[in-house]
Amino acid sequence: MQDYTGNIFKLIDSGEQYISKNIRWSANFNTGSFTREDVPEIPMVAIREALCNSFGHRAWEEPYSVNIAIYSNRIEIDNPGHFTDEATPNDYINKQELSRPRNPLIVKILYLSGEIETWGTGLRKIYNVCKNENLKVEFEDRKLAFFVVIYRKELDKLVENTEKKLNEKVDGKVDGKVDDKNYKITKNQQMIIDLIVQNPYIVREEIAKEIGISVTSVSNNLKKLSKKGMITRVGSDKNGYWQILNKK
Repeated sequence: MQDYTGNIFKLIDSGEQYISKNIRWSANFNTGSFTREDVPEIPMVAIREALCNSFGHRAWEEPYSVNIAIYSNRIEIDNPGHFTDEATPNDYINKQELSRPRNPLIVKILYLSGEIETWGTGLRKIYNVCKNENLKVEFEDRKLAFFVVIYRKELDKLVENTEKKLNEKVDGKVDGKVDDKNYKITKNQQMIIDLIVQNPYIVREEIAKEIGISVTSVSNNLKKLSKKGMITRVGSDKNGYWQILNKK
């Protein structure tokens, strides 16, 4: 469990980072190369839109917080207060209602800062992004709060998809001239790569705990994998993430 305090922009960033660290990631191989792109099981654009929607439309007079709950099969983001007036989420998804923001000044700030595109399109954007990824999404007005529920992809399908893309890339590009020596790795190094695939934001201490080795050993193995050109660090040590590189 994590508790965050701060202004709305900081809380949106914290919520997005918390979710990104606790969901699964798969691989997408760019056409014509071995470069790998890590892809979250739920598009982060949908996550951020849901967070912006929660802070922009929450009932601030209620003494509760915006909450994030991550389950094995879904993610729930809720904010205090009911849905506005007699409209339903489907009315906005189907473009049948004009926006009636509960907090017009806050929504205006989010719009002017570029966090949201236009008023009254948030739910439709979340719905369409998830639909394009074959993800089920629900909008529920419960007794004390409004919930955005996004269902996660099944793990076996993620693994199957990643393996399929990897096999297609290897079958099409490997010609027998790869320096096998450069790509030989130890069991611990393979476990580190597997953990990074699951969570690119994982830190050295978490890797050490999962594998059962020292943090120093983890750091040494990360340096060796980086030297081999198999991983790279994107961003700072505190806020960055690991990226897998599969290329000559």
